[in-house]
Amino acid sequence: MINNTKNKRKFKRYKAKPGAYALIRPKCGKLGQILEISRKGLSFSYIENTDNIPNNPILDILFIHNEFYIDKILFTPVFDYILPKQFPTSMLNMRKQGLRFDNLSSSDKNKINYFIKKYTSCKV
Repeated sequence: MINNTKNKRKFKRYKAKPGAYALIRPKCGKLGQILEISRKGLSFSYIENTDNIPNNPILDILFIHNEFYIDKILFTPVFDYILPKQFPTSMLNMRKQGLRFDNLSSSDKNKINYFIKKYTSCKV
């Protein structure tokens, strides 16, 4: 049976290159590798911790190999779940979190578009 369901996403998603990270602050402790990004949001993986997302959180996006940095992006959490363990004996749980960008300035939109052009490898 062929699945004819149409992808309802408005924006294309792109796979981030290694070295792309997301940081939720203040005082949250969620720093993780960006997995996918679009013009409307992103997903990233991080090591599970007990910190909750604070009130009025902000997001920073960085690419460590080229000193690229976007700070103070407002967002709304969309999902957060445990990823399957790659090594059954590992004591660490990895999680995947998805975020939707909120109220982006035109400058932030331009920076995200630049990030997508320079620091992603392919469409997802």
